[in-house]
Amino acid sequence: MGEKEIEKLRTEHSSVIKELKLIRNKESAHTNAQNINGAFFPNKVENLIYAIQEMINKNSSRVDMSTTYWDHIKEGAVRDTNFILEVLHKFEQQRKKE
Repeated sequence: MGEKEIEKLRTEHSSVIKELKLIRNKESAHTNAQNINGAFFPNKVENLIYAIQEMINKNSSRVDMSTTYWDHIKEGAVRDTNFILEVLHKFEQQRKKE
């Protein structure tokens, strides 16, 4: 995969990359999650993962004719997201009681 192709994929997914950086930075700073404004679209993240997979596969197929599929990432992300939502719901219920 050439530099132009990589830059094109990076540009196509730049908004979700910026959003992920924002969320990561706010999480690292222990900022209240309510301060994270805007919509977070899991489909955009999924598309980013597939774009990265495409970049890696194009490069590795030229070197050793191998490919990689990351279905486990999607399954893990869904499982982890559901867990986080459950935990947030429980803590929100507890916070309201206090």
